[in-house]
Amino acid sequence: MPNQLSYKYASGLMYQLFYNLPMSSPTGLYFGLIGVPPTNVLERGNYGEVGVGSNYIRVPAGNVNGTGLGVWSYYLYGSGAVYNNQQVTWPTTANPNGDWGWASGIAIFDNAQISSGNMVFYGTLTTPQELSLNSQFYIPVSGALVRMS
Repeated sequence: MPNQLSYKYASGLMYQLFYNLPMSSPTGLYFGLIGVPPTNVLERGNYGEVGVGSNYIRVPAGNVNGTGLGVWSYYLYGSGAVYNNQQVTWPTTANPNGDWGWASGIAIFDNAQISSGNMVFYGTLTTPQELSLNSQFYIPVSGALVRMS
């Protein structure tokens, strides 16, 4: 699902490979739900996350200091892809207005704080989902295939 590497991280990787300029690894990774399809503008800070101002949170997707290994598995060795080996679940929606709105994409961020940090990967959902009051969004095991291609 999140299979598009953000411009920030793609640029950092290119600078590291071709100019030997170090790129800092994020200390944590977090899943977020995007209300509108990701674009270059969304990558630069206006992420359009769902449910802002409610009980919406970014969900931990593993730390890169080793604990992420329990959350991710290689899809196929050498494929440049990993997938989640645990279900990823958001809290049940509870918003005074009744819902979080529509989710049309998933993103992986390098910061747990909503509207902070950088988008690392993103992708669109096959079918957008309305997250109305008392609904719960989850990604099933192997539902988040992250690929660098």
